[in-house]
Amino acid sequence: MNGDFFQIWKRIDGLVMPMTDIQRMTEKTIPALMKQLNYCLNNPYRALVTAVWNQKGGVAKTTNTINIGAELALAGKRVLLIDLDSQNDLTRGLGLIPDKYNSWLLECVKSISQRKIKNAREILNSVIQHRIFPTSEKEKLEIDVLPIGKYALDEFRESKGQYQGFSAAKVFPRIIDLLTPSFDYIFIDTSPAADQLTRSLMYSIDSLLIPIDHGKKSIYHGVRIHKKIKEVRESRKKVKTLHLGPWNLGLVYSNCPADAGKRLDQMIDQELDKHCFSGKRYNEVIRTFAQTKVAEFKQMPVVCWRQSQITKCYQELVKEVFINPNFINE
Repeated sequence: MNGDFFQIWKRIDGLVMPMTDIQRMTEKTIPALMKQLNYCLNNPYRALVTAVWNQKGGVAKTTNTINIGAELALAGKRVLLIDLDSQNDLTRGLGLIPDKYNSWLLECVKSISQRKIKNAREILNSVIQHRIFPTSEKEKLEIDVLPIGKYALDEFRESKGQYQGFSAAKVFPRIIDLLTPSFDYIFIDTSPAADQLTRSLMYSIDSLLIPIDHGKKSIYHGVRIHKKIKEVRESRKKVKTLHLGPWNLGLVYSNCPADAGKRLDQMIDQELDKHCFSGKRYNEVIRTFAQTKVAEFKQMPVVCWRQSQITKCYQELVKEVFINPNFINE
C-alpha cells in the first residue's frame, strides 16, 4: 500500500498472485481493507486451488492434473486431487472405483445447509482416499484424492440452479473452503462442458492453467476462457470478502506432437497475437510419449517413472509454474 492505493497479494512457493484488485484508499474502502486483512490473519493456511481446464477435448486435462499434482507431492507438498468430471477418468486413473462415491456429496451439502460444519468435515475426511505409489527411485508418492461418482455429478448438473437450498454455483466453493486448510495445493479435474458444474468450479478456484495442443481449435477455446474468467472475477467480488480469482496462470502446451517444428511454432504465435492474448505462455512443452499409456494401464501417475522423458517435462513445468519465481497479474 501507499498513501493512495492498496492491494493484497499471496505467495505460494515461487508463485505470486493477487488476492484483490488495486483499490483506491478512501473513506469507504479502508473498512473493506481492514476486513480483508482480518480475513487473511484468521485464514493463514489456505491451499492454492487450481483447475487445469480447456473446453477443447484431447488436451490431456486429466493427465496433466494427475501428474502436476503428483510432482508437487513428490516435492513434499500436501496435494489433493478432486474429480468433478462425470467420466471419472481421474478416479479410475488412480485405481479407484467411481461408483463407490455417489452418496457423500448430498450428505455433505445437507450438513453444510444445516450449519453442521464439523459433520461436513467428517464426511469429507471419510471419503478422501490416501493413495501411495512406488516410484522407480524407491520413493513413496503420497497423494489424496476426492472422488465423486458419475451419478452424483449428473444429479448436480440436473438440479436446475438449486442444490439442497444453495445456488448451485455456491455448492463447491463451500466444500472447497472446508478442505483448503489441510492442503498446500488442490487440483480439480472437470469436463470440457460449460455447464453449472463448471460454473460452480469457477467460483471455487484461485487459478486456472489452460492446456492447449498445437491446434487452432484449442487456442481459440483457451483464449476465450482467458477473457471469460475476468467476468467471473467481477462477479465474485460481490459475494466474497476476498475475490481470490480465478487468475489465469497461463497457457501450457500439452499433448503436442513430438515432431513439431519452428514453422508450426510461428503459426501458433501468430494465432495468439491475432487474438491479442496477453497471458503467459510457458516454455516447457508436454509432448506425447508411450510411457503415459503404460502409466494409464498401471493406474499410476506417469511421474512415478522418474527417469522417463515425460517425467522430465512435468518436473520442468512444475518448476516453471509453481516453484521458481512466477509473477501473475492477468
